Amino acid sequence: MTTISRRTVLALLSAGIAHTHLEAAAAAVLAWRQAPAAYVPAFFTAAEHHLLDVLTELILPATPRSPGAHAAGVADFVDLVVAHSTPETQQAWRRELLALDDEARRAGGTHFTALADHGRRRVLDALSAEEAHPATDAVRAFVRVKQATIDGFYSSAIGLRQELGYLGPQMLAEFKGCV
Repeated sequence: MTTISRRTVLALLSAGIAHTHLEAAAAAVLAWRQAPAAYVPAFFTAAEHHLLDVLTELILPATPRSPGAHAAGVADFVDLVVAHSTPETQQAWRRELLALDDEARRAGGTHFTALADHGRRRVLDALSAEEAHPATDAVRAFVRVKQATIDGFYSSAIGLRQELGYLGPQMLAEFKGCV
């Protein structure tokens, strides 16, 4: 198996990689981390990948404190995860993203990515209001993308080190307990 970190394996497993695809997924993630600018979507079409990138950045946008989901490559990570998932998971992603885009067309007259920022927020606000009880594919898409964004961002170097300030494993000379 390709040498990868435990963090990568845990991120892939928590994101839903089929355990039978773990080795291939880990190799793909390692290659992507070495050359992120050269990434070509492995599962999603260019339009689906763009939609996913826009959605993830709206969920975790760049702030003065840290870069957002786009800079962390969350859409690429999600694409790699879905590319190595079960056919049922892949079908669900496609169906649900299409439903979310259809919801945007009903609400704003055009594709989600073509909506102005306020239109995108209005669609996401409506979907998020139903996330506790997702009854439609559009709401399920929002819930799925939101969870994948969190998983992808906080398992990336930007999310883990820059946002959370993780310094890596450290040994304490002594444990002083609660102060």
